[in-house]
Amino acid sequence: MLLTIPEFINTLPRRKSEETIRRWIRAGKIEPQPKLFGREYLILDTAILVNSSPEELARKRMQNRIFNGNKYGKKKNTLTARLTP
Repeated sequence: MLLTIPEFINTLPRRKSEETIRRWIRAGKIEPQPKLFGREYLILDTAILVNSSPEELARKRMQNRIFNGNKYGKKKNTLTARLTP
């Protein structure tokens, strides 16, 4: 069953804010990773909070970038962009 963030908060032993849950999602601390549906995250009712070390989280983010490509695309060199007419 899929839960919204407010429904997921009600399943936690201690109440957290919606923004905290969003931060945890972006940091990859909830397994399995919630899905973004429109403007709302949907979280499996069996999802758990994973207390990972900073090194492990950095490794996960790097793996996601490698497998999915750069999320934001190539950045333009602003210095070169200003110098060219």
